Amino acid sequence: MRLLGLLSFLSLFAIPALGEDLSYETVLPENVRSEALAALRKIPFDEKRLASKPSLLFMSGEVRNLVKKERMLLRAHFFPGPRFDTWLLRHSGEGKGFDFSRWNLFAILVDKKSSPKKSYFLEFRSEPIAVGALPQPKMFTAACFSCHASGPRVMRPEVSSLVPALGKPELDRLRKWNEVISSYRAVETYFLPHEPLTAPERLFAFEQLRHRACVACHDGASGVRAPLLRLHGKLIDALIRSSQTIEGFYVKADPH
Repeated sequence: MRLLGLLSFLSLFAIPALGEDLSYETVLPENVRSEALAALRKIPFDEKRLASKPSLLFMSGEVRNLVKKERMLLRAHFFPGPRFDTWLLRHSGEGKGFDFSRWNLFAILVDKKSSPKKSYFLEFRSEPIAVGALPQPKMFTAACFSCHASGPRVMRPEVSSLVPALGKPELDRLRKWNEVISSYRAVETYFLPHEPLTAPERLFAFEQLRHRACVACHDGASGVRAPLLRLHGKLIDALIRSSQTIEGFYVKADPH
């Protein structure tokens, strides 16, 4: 039943089969595609040049592999632009080495000229990328919106011996990047074309939460952050259970 539920949930985000290779015409709507691709072309996707750009490497205090429940290592890059800010993320399960070219590659593009701002999620094929080339998009292997209710989320590292400790430059970068993410406020999500939400479990998943501790900020009318839905429940629970420092570090791991 859990597998069926996951597949049903993933079908909310697009029609093509899981893992199918896609074109940018499929994943970006025509009205933003040319400017979004222009923003992506400014990014040095080949690993040699990308590794020289400012980044943050850390263990996530929140993200786990859905199947193996292993902790996830992440490397984030930020490429600001006049219209689109691009957040580039590679992640991998713990203990799988640091060949970043083999890590899963995702991007979140934030359209700052849209009102409200709008986010576009992309997942790319895990393969070496030639100098000057764009990675090829593929169908999502994870349901991004289940963790990203309002576009990019502030980064919350967990101290771990598996990655180098963040020094002062990285801590300053973490603070500045998190401030940028917070400044977006409420961000709408662009969904790939999908079948109508008619199944009861899907309608239930997209029911908006009304808890008074949440809606003061997570309310479309307030403009602070986008609404939280029932499908975000597991992530909300992880945040409540895991204490954080003022810098955003997790003090204790999510017990789940």
